[in-house]
Amino acid sequence: MRRLLCVTFGLAALLAAGAEAAASPFEMYGAGGRAAATAGAQTASAEGSAAIFYNLGALAHSESSISVGIIGGINRSRILLMDRPSGYDVPDLGPQSPAVPSGSEPNPRQDTTDIDSLYAFNLGAVTSFGIENFRAGVLLSVPSSGYVDVNTHFPDERERIFSNQLHFTLIDRRVRRMDLELGVAYKVADWLSAGLGAAFVPGSGMNTSVFIPDVSDQGDVDVNSDIDTESNWGLMAGVLVDATDDLSFGLQLRNEVYFRIQGTNNIRLGTEGGEDERIIEQELDWTPSYSPASAAVGVAWTVGRAQILADARYERWSDFRDTHSQPTNFEDTLSPRLGLEYELESGSDLRAGLGWVPSPVPDQTGRTNYVDNDRLITSAGASYTFDAFGAPLQLDWALQMQLLFTRDTEKAVRGDYPDCGPGVEALCDEVPDDTSDPRTGQPYDAAQGLQTGNPGFPGFTSGGWLGAVVLELSWLPED
Repeated sequence: MRRLLCVTFGLAALLAAGAEAAASPFEMYGAGGRAAATAGAQTASAEGSAAIFYNLGALAHSESSISVGIIGGINRSRILLMDRPSGYDVPDLGPQSPAVPSGSEPNPRQDTTDIDSLYAFNLGAVTSFGIENFRAGVLLSVPSSGYVDVNTHFPDERERIFSNQLHFTLIDRRVRRMDLELGVAYKVADWLSAGLGAAFVPGSGMNTSVFIPDVSDQGDVDVNSDIDTESNWGLMAGVLVDATDDLSFGLQLRNEVYFRIQGTNNIRLGTEGGEDERIIEQELDWTPSYSPASAAVGVAWTVGRAQILADARYERWSDFRDTHSQPTNFEDTLSPRLGLEYELESGSDLRAGLGWVPSPVPDQTGRTNYVDNDRLITSAGASYTFDAFGAPLQLDWALQMQLLFTRDTEKAVRGDYPDCGPGVEALCDEVPDDTSDPRTGQPYDAAQGLQTGNPGFPGFTSGGWLGAVVLELSWLPED
């Protein structure tokens, strides 16, 4: 058993070199069948390797085990754009145009309705290594799309030159990430257990040197690159207090974790040499995935064959960075969750859960189009314990539905609109009113008022639902 667990730990460590733990399917649907079935209300009652994610203190109470599982997530969320009114298109002013004219975008403005489903393979293990009151564990999730999925987009009018559509900020690409978490726990006293752990996250530095000998022939380019990778980690700590045989309290703290890519492009134009104006340096800074610091408290109360679970999770979204590493004005949130577990006479368990996840994204009435919705989580599931060829096994399953409450967004109407530029938060004018015709020196008539190609103008509606099926099979041998 110990040898097999060591192999499991070693496999997870090898995968850590490419791991992305900034956000994962665990964050969206739950770490394992029991957690998914109780809507994530696990801070005071987590078991097995899932305790690493929910409360490392509870890991000290977990049996030695090896578990494998799958998550199948269906995403039926949508973003529907309001029709654009006439009179706001970006005009074609020829060489004097400060912005790409409307109609010249590579993609048409369009709704967001076709979001890929999410499938992930999970692996977990817990062992004592033969040490009394000690436990160590590993928890791993690998989406079928791969362990690194870098996708960035702009939250404002700049995105029309790329996809020309809006994107969900928190429930799509951000959670398509590999997650590797390790933890240890110790039972300090009969009533107190504590644990420490870390979620491993890669980082990357990328510098490229580009030489374009002839500016008129930019297909002829020489490029060198220098790419470095680094290992970062987000620390976690948990405490479990058994106040009585029937009442437990839990606390879990998690530091922020994110995947960030930084670097520079150094571009040399022409062959004249020695002239600083022929050198262009471009800064690169992306954060494709970010998970905030959080604190969760929970209580588990056993009444006869039933166990009632209640959690409250605080998440510090005010530190959130978007995919271009820009700060946002997101709000911190408090998410309550309830769970119920009932033990049948056969030894099987029935489970149900309910959760509320408020959106940290404020109303997008200005320049930006960060899209997110309040979510109501409902879940149900069960577990079965049986022997297969002498091996004690446990099968957990869960069904989960998350309703995205419909959110209508309209851009604020102003008497005048500021010119687009760094730091501007209001809906902005892509063609400043003072843009002048060089032949006459007079401002263009077409430049007066608001001209914008912002994909989110004049507004949009978001909503839909998410669904998931979670299966987990655990081997529970004697340590």
